[in-house]
Amino acid sequence: MKNHTIRATLPAPDTDRCSAQNLRRPIMGNSLRPVSPPTRICRESGTPIASWTAPDGTATCLFQSDSLALWAIPASSEAPASVGTLPAKATAAVSTTEGIHIFTPDGVYTAAPDADGRWSLTAAYGQYPPVAIFPTEPRIHTAATPRLTLKGDYTSWSGAMDKTDIAMLGNSVMAALSEATAAAVADGCAAAPILAWYRLRDAAGRELFRSTPVMVTPDGIQGPGHVDVSVAVSSGSYRQVQPTAISVTGFRIGLRICDTDISHASRRAAVLELMTAPPADLVDYSATPYVTRLGHTATEGQLRIAIPRLAGQKALVPAMLDRLDEVSEVAAVIHDPFNPSGELYSSGIIADIPAEFNPGNTAKFLRNAMSGHTASDATTSILREISMPHTFTASVATVAGDITAYGGITPIHTLPMPINAAWIAGKSYGPWQAKVCVTLLNSRGQTERLCAESTGEGPIPEALLPMLSYPHPGAFRIDIELTTDGRTLSRSFPLTPTPASAAAYYVEPSLRPIPVSSFESTVSPMRAVTERKPVCHKSSVVVAATASPLTPAGTAAIDSAVTAITESRRSTSGIAFGRRHLYVFTMAGIHTVSVSSSMQMAVSAISSDGVDSSEAVAVGPEGVYAATPSGVICINGTRSTAVHPGIFKAIAWSPSFRELWCLPADGAAKPRPVIIDRFGHTYTRTDIAPKAFCAAPHTLFIASSSGFFNASREYADPDKPIAVSWCMRICVADDTVPRIRALTAVVGANDADLSIDLLGDNGTDKPHRFAGLAVVGGISAPLYLPVIAHPHRYVTISLYGHVSADTRITSFLLQTGQRLIF
Repeated sequence: MKNHTIRATLPAPDTDRCSAQNLRRPIMGNSLRPVSPPTRICRESGTPIASWTAPDGTATCLFQSDSLALWAIPASSEAPASVGTLPAKATAAVSTTEGIHIFTPDGVYTAAPDADGRWSLTAAYGQYPPVAIFPTEPRIHTAATPRLTLKGDYTSWSGAMDKTDIAMLGNSVMAALSEATAAAVADGCAAAPILAWYRLRDAAGRELFRSTPVMVTPDGIQGPGHVDVSVAVSSGSYRQVQPTAISVTGFRIGLRICDTDISHASRRAAVLELMTAPPADLVDYSATPYVTRLGHTATEGQLRIAIPRLAGQKALVPAMLDRLDEVSEVAAVIHDPFNPSGELYSSGIIADIPAEFNPGNTAKFLRNAMSGHTASDATTSILREISMPHTFTASVATVAGDITAYGGITPIHTLPMPINAAWIAGKSYGPWQAKVCVTLLNSRGQTERLCAESTGEGPIPEALLPMLSYPHPGAFRIDIELTTDGRTLSRSFPLTPTPASAAAYYVEPSLRPIPVSSFESTVSPMRAVTERKPVCHKSSVVVAATASPLTPAGTAAIDSAVTAITESRRSTSGIAFGRRHLYVFTMAGIHTVSVSSSMQMAVSAISSDGVDSSEAVAVGPEGVYAATPSGVICINGTRSTAVHPGIFKAIAWSPSFRELWCLPADGAAKPRPVIIDRFGHTYTRTDIAPKAFCAAPHTLFIASSSGFFNASREYADPDKPIAVSWCMRICVADDTVPRIRALTAVVGANDADLSIDLLGDNGTDKPHRFAGLAVVGGISAPLYLPVIAHPHRYVTISLYGHVSADTRITSFLLQTGQRLIF
């Protein structure tokens, strides 16, 4: 016979012969020690949203109550601070150095602390006063054709003209037109309709908003459609071509704030940039003009020289809309644009046109743009749908170094620009009210209606700028209604998608402003109610630079609905320089996503284990843990390792004790969390019933029905002992079934109320108690229990009771011989 030394240890992942409750193995040492309850930091209950870590390392947990109120609770506090109220339940959140961006079905909100640590809540995108863009300061710019002598013999005003003379006449007219246009450009003017828009940036240069582009022009297509010249008779022949003046109307671009109600969000706008595309100069300077004869007298004849237009002029506007960022230049920079004492607020700004917009640039652009037009694919379409001026919300989000990633993307389409941002004011004054409604088909073919209203007291709109557009190819109609002087006028404009599906647009055929007089009277006012039909792209992943986390830069599609995203703990590629790596979890499996510096993504599947939600994923120092239907796994690189076979609905990493907290999926009212230590061994806790977790780099927050707790900081109450239990069943049989003679328990405690039982069986798994001891008070030496009992093949050691926090449970020795050697 031999004695059995049994180390007091935690259950291994693959055994059911050992259990432990409220006992952990410390980071240093081998004995089991009781766990103290986590520190309560507030008594309010709610759903944790995200954690934020201050520069000094202090962690704060944001949580949302059932009333949608948002609260901030530091890890060391018992007094949560009110942050604000969200319009709906948060779906995801991402924490950056400046605060926490919170996603809701109604949009994105930012919670951030000020220098004094006071938290506030603002709409991430904000509402900014519309800025009107309009033509102003029209100026006439003129150039003259030179006096010319025709080479041909034209004694009669009939017959064909010499090709050399036709070319000379055309060149002289085109040169004069080019000179007049260049003079306008040199004067800071546009001499043709021009697309203009603006964007707002904050003090860090991040884009906050961009407007819908408008076409600015006072008179439509600039420059004459033809030029008439006189040819005087000399030596009996129509020979002397007289100089002819050619004029173009140049204009500059004006800006002014339409609405003087400056919102809180407007103070974030540090810079307004006016952006202009090349003027829609539809003259084809490379073509030869067509010359026709008009009337004549005995001393003079008239020639008409037609100005050649670009053959693809109808495609010019949509080509520019498809490549607006690519072709636009900064025409003006206005600092602190919404300052009530600034020029934009009071009198407005007049901007010059960039000097690089010279004659001929438009034709070159048109040729390049038309040759490169392709319809956008699905991922490009999603990216456009969520890029400014649109917004988006997400169901999961994470920060991975210098990139931010989102999954489960739902576009939120922007409202149309109000009418006073694209109008030409009239000379009549009085109150007016306007409505603009865009109707579109979303990606599911459902009809959305997006409406904006505006009012004014002053100049009444007289005309709209000649182009109406909306940044979504599914938009098919814009309805505009204007009420003034007791009359209500309305007009509906059909929209056409651009070739690359960047937008939908309407352009007045003449390129002249659209007069309000073309509207029709109506007796039934338009119902300006926004009706959204949000479509969630559940399998889409979007990435952005962390410096501008709400400006999407790349997207990819996964083969199933995205349920969680985390940063990869180690590189998954041998050529990982300049790349970021993500783990993307879905119901159907786990993927790695490699993100290049240009935000291009490559997706690879690494596991078929499905993950139900982001709560079932936790990031630890050894890898990323995931609770799957087959148990908890740990992923490192492209390899996954089984950790525990249990089924859990939520997991979280506790950094202070290097433990994985797991919330069982059994639906119990007060579930006992299962804790997995760094060796893969487990124990359960009864001191808290978690509802949800919120992890920070150095803190684990736990939400329960009785408040929030800091699991990384435990509190040992000397007046409140800790309930513990430990049980292990072992096989003690060799060739013959032994008789247990004694038990020695190596336990130490300043105070304890413990019971230790011995139970035996012979393979029935229904052990009966055959010996035991109880101890109350301090324990400073091993406990010895002599035993008189029948032989048992299996023996179960059970320890239970209440102990002080300093208790140590090290080992047990079963004596089966005649002497106890200890």
